[in-house]
Amino acid sequence: MSYVRPQHLCEGRDFFSVFHMTTYIIRRLLLLIPTMLGIVVIVFGLLQIIPGDPATALLGLDATPEMIDNMRRVLGTDQPWIVQLTKYLGRLLQGDLGESIFQKTPVIEVVLEHLPATIELAFISLLISALIGVPLGVLAAVNRGSPIDLFSMLFAQLGISIPVFWLGILLMLWFAVYLDWLPSIGRGEPLMDAFGALFAGHPEVLLDSLRHLLLPAITLGLNGAAIISRIQRSAMLEVLGEDFIRTARSKGLVSWKVVIYHAFRNSLLPVVSVMGLQFGVLLGGAVLTEFIFGWPGVGQLAITAIGQRDIPLVQGVVLIIAFLFSLINLVVDLLYVSIDPRIRLE
Repeated sequence: MSYVRPQHLCEGRDFFSVFHMTTYIIRRLLLLIPTMLGIVVIVFGLLQIIPGDPATALLGLDATPEMIDNMRRVLGTDQPWIVQLTKYLGRLLQGDLGESIFQKTPVIEVVLEHLPATIELAFISLLISALIGVPLGVLAAVNRGSPIDLFSMLFAQLGISIPVFWLGILLMLWFAVYLDWLPSIGRGEPLMDAFGALFAGHPEVLLDSLRHLLLPAITLGLNGAAIISRIQRSAMLEVLGEDFIRTARSKGLVSWKVVIYHAFRNSLLPVVSVMGLQFGVLLGGAVLTEFIFGWPGVGQLAITAIGQRDIPLVQGVVLIIAFLFSLINLVVDLLYVSIDPRIRLE
């Protein structure tokens, strides 16, 4: 005799799940407020203690002390840093990130102008990392002790050990200088616009965009692939030793079905976590790669702003990247529930 769960109980359970997840999302979003506040205070304090002066950087070394004092009053940097911080926080509550000292443009406009390039590079780099790291880690775990496993460990060790900037220079020398296959610096058309040109009958635009994107994306992607392959291998080895895997094999299931449908899915949690963190790191940490390849993203923008002591612009870059990083972590937490229904958001 079978038991059928009443429909109203199922609907009540679904409502509770949706309500619980909505509450969790709201709570996590509210936690962004103290997080952003702490980031603003830390960055503001660090910019106050590093050498240099925005007024001097703006006027040049030939400016007189009177000119510098007047410029400090105009910029508001002559006031105590706690007063400057209070005023900045007041503008943030109104959605105003301030104005760039050198570009005379609202910070939000400057950052949003460069942010798509960084997101594009980070996304393609993460895609390369996943396409290389995940299959390599799975193959290494399934064929433990084989040449594939040894190659995987060697690749992971080299990928983690080699500095990203050095790898980027090597790739540039080989593929751009010696072979002359790919451009060394710059960015082509934005990738979304390039796909639009493809559908409009101009495939050469997409090809040029991918050629500019390939070297910096591979530079960042190989490092991420090394990390992901190690995590995937370790997670797969742990899952392959579980009792339910032995049970599945004893039932006569085909080996590849056991690996794909049982072991692989249950090994994804740490990999997804690392990929989420890796994407956040790529958003804010691709500074050297963007600088080497002349990629017009927020990393290169941050280097220029720090050199110019453009405090509002530096804070705007850090604040927006930190906000995106927090949102990515929230998405990763929500993916946990989809990957493994046994996990419940607390």
